[in-house]
Amino acid sequence: MLKYHKNRKCNCGCNGRILIKRWHKYSGIPRFINGHQCRGKHNPMAGVMSPMLNKHHTKETKEKQRLAKLGSKNPFYNKKHSRSTLRKLRLCSLGASNSFFHKHHTVESKKLMQERHADVSGNKNPNWRGGIAYFPYAAEFNNKLKAQIRERDGRICRQCKMSEHELGYKLSIHHKDYNKQNNDPDNLISLCRTCHAQTNFNRSDWTKYFNAMQLLK
Repeated sequence: MLKYHKNRKCNCGCNGRILIKRWHKYSGIPRFINGHQCRGKHNPMAGVMSPMLNKHHTKETKEKQRLAKLGSKNPFYNKKHSRSTLRKLRLCSLGASNSFFHKHHTVESKKLMQERHADVSGNKNPNWRGGIAYFPYAAEFNNKLKAQIRERDGRICRQCKMSEHELGYKLSIHHKDYNKQNNDPDNLISLCRTCHAQTNFNRSDWTKYFNAMQLLK
């Protein structure tokens, strides 16, 4: 059920009420309905008045723009988002807040994506490991074992420290050594979906990282 703020109305003058989101308790209730910020304002450089109308940047210009914010020239260089900021960013794309919520790719879209990634799919992918992703898990890797690991880890992602309550779903159980047959509890760790997806790259580094985390525990 949608929940609206009983007193807060959009400042653009449309008299629409602000829809309350979960992350507003962190970032505060906004003054505008999403998309209404520029209502009633005239931008002389917008639309047909834009000097870039029906034009495109050249490859040279794009390269200059890229280099202008590369490395130490980037204002975010050597900086990191705080944990609270990471939580806010994540909440902005969860559940109904996600623009793709309750939507699905069409058969045509799936086919088009498959064609576009044909050159890096299967054994052409640099992360190809002989098709081990299709190998079955051992019988003991069941819901009971997964629940035990989640309880052991306090139902908190061991990487980003987000809880199941904040995420709104059950944590994934990751094999540190990527061996689906090794279901020793010390080889299993609770991760959120985002952190779990990141472990598909630089696998040897992640294995060392999680093993070091176990030693420091």
